[in-house]
Amino acid sequence: MATLIVRRGQGRDTNMPLFIVALLLIAVSSAEVARTEEAAAARQYDIGAYYYPAWHVDALSEKLHGKNWTEWELVKAAKPRWPGHSMPKVPLWGYEMDDDPAVFAKKIDAAAENGVDVFLFDWYWHQGNGPYLSRGLEEGFLKASNNHKVKFALMWANQPLLDIMPAKHAFRGQTVEVFNGTTDMPTFKQVADHIVTTYFSHPSYYRVRSCPYLSFYQVITLLDSFHNNVTETLSALDYIVQTTKAQGIAQCVHFNGIDTWMRRNPHAASLIQQLHFSSLTSYTWFHNTATFNAFPVTSYDHATQVNAAYWDNANKTYPIRYIPNVSASWDPSPRTCQTDVFDHSGYPFGPTFSSTPTQWKTALEQVKSFMDRTCDPDWCMLTINAWNEWSESAYLEPDTKDQYARLNAIRDVFGAS
Repeated sequence: MATLIVRRGQGRDTNMPLFIVALLLIAVSSAEVARTEEAAAARQYDIGAYYYPAWHVDALSEKLHGKNWTEWELVKAAKPRWPGHSMPKVPLWGYEMDDDPAVFAKKIDAAAENGVDVFLFDWYWHQGNGPYLSRGLEEGFLKASNNHKVKFALMWANQPLLDIMPAKHAFRGQTVEVFNGTTDMPTFKQVADHIVTTYFSHPSYYRVRSCPYLSFYQVITLLDSFHNNVTETLSALDYIVQTTKAQGIAQCVHFNGIDTWMRRNPHAASLIQQLHFSSLTSYTWFHNTATFNAFPVTSYDHATQVNAAYWDNANKTYPIRYIPNVSASWDPSPRTCQTDVFDHSGYPFGPTFSSTPTQWKTALEQVKSFMDRTCDPDWCMLTINAWNEWSESAYLEPDTKDQYARLNAIRDVFGAS
């Protein structure tokens, strides 16, 4: 019988049959697998879905488009732009206004019942205009009687506000700004005071290790606001932290950045550390240019494969925690002029992808496996694009075609809230 000679320190040689060694290795491996499975079963997953709050009347929207205009008009007017194109998307709940607390209560119940833990509100405040599309949060969510069932947090969409509702072909990706995304220090402090007082203080505001979570859509624009000076930008961020402390809310703030700029700025990794950000995530798979390999439709399987590789790369190369993102679909053609040629000429003209319920569930299973391998023991978060980006065809809310299938898949993979 073959034996393995094992040497233990200065002691004598011990002959151990190979089959016993194999059994021991199998036992150790099985124990590791069991511990991993037990940890995954006990893990708390924080599932955050981006909430796009364009579904109510806003004074600036009326100024740009006319009385009582909302982005639902684009969704209703959408037409098929190529053979087999499924348009328009029709919400199962109808074209409801999200500044109604009863309407929002229905969204909260659907989220809680299907494992969505956090609404990550796209939040707008432009210098020269003030808050924009804020009533969905302040009149809808915050006044809903059941808002204790899920958490909420802000993703400050500090980006230029573009006049693309709808975009003409001549737009071709060029900036047509209504307001830019920068703020001076007095405006920043005004915004910070509102964020801390109105939102951080709310019992349903989402926290990471006791720190309120605040995300910035464009970190590069945050820097631009303060002349690309890291010290000035740090001073602005510290104002949020000190205001949070002064009001007795928390001793810290968890700053998160959307990683779009990280992909193309060679100094991004150093800057994000200097700014004391705690984590990075993505907003949509659209921002990963490798997602698309065909026009007008890229397969969802290809999009999933490319972005799963990106999760691994980001986890290995980013200097701070990377939160993975999954995107249910992408098709901003409702934001284009429906009588213009639809070609590959720049957002919102360009390639798309969409998932079947089965493909969506597979993507969720894949990201859960990644999270189980890489998450911290005490915090494990996922971001999803999106709860209700109807005009970009990225939504979890039920439609008349698949109804609750996308929401049910989250519950089936991650469990209910």
